[in-house]
Amino acid sequence: MIDEDCDDRVAEYAQMIHVERGRFPSLQIVPSDPKLYAEGLRRNEALVGSSLESLGKDLRELGALAPKQALPEKMVYGKFHEALDAYAENDVRSHNVWPGTDDLKQSGHRRLEMIERFKERHDDILLSQLVS
Repeated sequence: MIDEDCDDRVAEYAQMIHVERGRFPSLQIVPSDPKLYAEGLRRNEALVGSSLESLGKDLRELGALAPKQALPEKMVYGKFHEALDAYAENDVRSHNVWPGTDDLKQSGHRRLEMIERFKERHDDILLSQLVS
């Protein structure tokens, strides 16, 4: 349940769902109040943005961050290989099949092979470390 002493109970609701999804990845945990959850996500995004802005200021004052260097505006979680696996599972395997079947088209097989080559040739770094 939501902690009654929490400063922002709506943000806490979204955080609680996020934590439980992490604890039980094989379960599909669905918020009982989707509108409240969406608002909680929005508030958490604002909280993270504000914290990043404050952290950037502190790091510049300490000299750990160059004046023109910027922290990301939004936190990106996870690792590179996880993102590739999610793409393979959620996009390639669902959008590259023959109609009415679960059989992958040749293009789907090629994409999966490409994903495996990326994983072999690139380190599994944090997504937040990727730069343009």
